[in-house]
Amino acid sequence: MINYFRYLASGDTQFSMAMHYRISPSAVCNIVRETVAAIIATLKNLYLPSPNEETWRKNEERYLSLWNFPNACGSIDGKHVRVKAPPGSGSLYYNYKSFFSIVLLAIADADFKFTAVDIGAYGSESDGGIFSRSAMGMKLIEKKLGIPNPKPLINSETILPCHLRG
Repeated sequence: MINYFRYLASGDTQFSMAMHYRISPSAVCNIVRETVAAIIATLKNLYLPSPNEETWRKNEERYLSLWNFPNACGSIDGKHVRVKAPPGSGSLYYNYKSFFSIVLLAIADADFKFTAVDIGAYGSESDGGIFSRSAMGMKLIEKKLGIPNPKPLINSETILPCHLRG
């Protein structure tokens, strides 16, 4: 298994790894897929747990103390990650920046650490469209994401919602 971590870090092709270890390219593909799934299953909850109301409250306190933004629970943005055009994909992955990409949509806390992510949307889609169809977007719409209820601003009676900064 340790040799397959080498593949993930090296940038070699699966074909070259297959030739190096004298196994079929499809076996390398399966091993890499299983290895990545094991890494995700093992580390996901440790490094990217599902946010809850406590997470959002801590983010909100940190935004206020660091950046003086009241009721801000996170910042959200999308990043296009350049990819080679998959065969037969047409223009699905082709974005407005004139290259092929998949989109990483993330919510980060005041210290720039990920709170929630959605990875893998087509490059041709907009951030808003991706968000509305993502699991985190659907949870937000259904009020199941755990964002705290609206509350008054400091030294004011004006009640404003807790929000994500875009």
